[in-house]
Amino acid sequence: TVDFDALAASGTVTGIVRLAGKPLAGASVKVIDDRGVGQQVATTTDAEGRYEAAGVQPGSFQVHVDGEGGASTVKFGNFGPSETSATRDVDLGSGIMKGMVVNEDGKPLSPAWVTIEDASEEEGSWARVKAQTTTKSDGTFIATGLTAGRYQVRVNQGSYAQQMLDNNTLADGATLDLGRITMRRGTSLAGRVVDDTGAPIEDVTISLKDTQGRPVMLFSMSTTGSDGRYTLQGVQPGNYVVRFQAKGYAPDEKPIELGEAGATANGTLTRGGELRVVVKDDGGYPVAGARISLLDSAGQPVTKTMSLANLTDGDRSRTNDQGLAEIPDLASGTYAVRAPLAGSTAA
Repeated sequence: TVDFDALAASGTVTGIVRLAGKPLAGASVKVIDDRGVGQQVATTTDAEGRYEAAGVQPGSFQVHVDGEGGASTVKFGNFGPSETSATRDVDLGSGIMKGMVVNEDGKPLSPAWVTIEDASEEEGSWARVKAQTTTKSDGTFIATGLTAGRYQVRVNQGSYAQQMLDNNTLADGATLDLGRITMRRGTSLAGRVVDDTGAPIEDVTISLKDTQGRPVMLFSMSTTGSDGRYTLQGVQPGNYVVRFQAKGYAPDEKPIELGEAGATANGTLTRGGELRVVVKDDGGYPVAGARISLLDSAGQPVTKTMSLANLTDGDRSRTNDQGLAEIPDLASGTYAVRAPLAGSTAA
């Protein structure tokens, strides 16, 4: 018997995790390769902040680090051609962000989930996350390990509408107090998604964009059932663009007006196409680990909302050892392709 999966996952990723320049012991490290979250390799840092993750599939990978106080970050890396070992150090900052989450009556909300994102980060959505934490029984929260920069803060709690706080600037080593964050009851969006023959589609991810084109949710908990129906709860009344995404289909979007009583939005998906990109250096050799990003005809980034339905999907937007990346489930149209890689010129 030959275990080909074991042979394929022969790589090892090592590195050091630091907090405010000092080794961080006991940090949770998860290495995710192109096989997806379901095949992640989990470990923790030792007293010197070192980690070693064996059983990684050579190619591109992500290093997810979670430290004390909600400090969280994602770093990308890749193995060189024919290599089975790679090193990726991770440095967390010394900044702190805190606040208090309450309801309309001023009573503490717990647990409320607080996600702090780097507003300048252009990588995938998970790379934007620099801290994740929850409120205590008195509604307060504190997030550590932040570097200087401009942050966007998302707060979620059950049926309450998500709060999004923009333009939060944190100085190096400083503490930023966001004060009281008031949550208000949200409304709901419901509907049904079918294919072009009228048959219901299961596991369609439902997401929203606000009037500024920003994604309302980092991770969508709303997907369609076997009957194609969905319900998205806890949304602030207002105007949005609802987006339907599913494996094998081109995404569909439509504007909606969500009132206090809620709204209905149905979707119809058609089969999607796949774009294959090959990246080479100026000598004609394939470039591994380049992350492919797409812009649509309007110049907007083409992104995919993470959800329960696609949580275990691998990252196919990074080039493999042959310099090849395959981007599936695209609508017909014209796209601009970018392939930035550290130390090289973006195409």
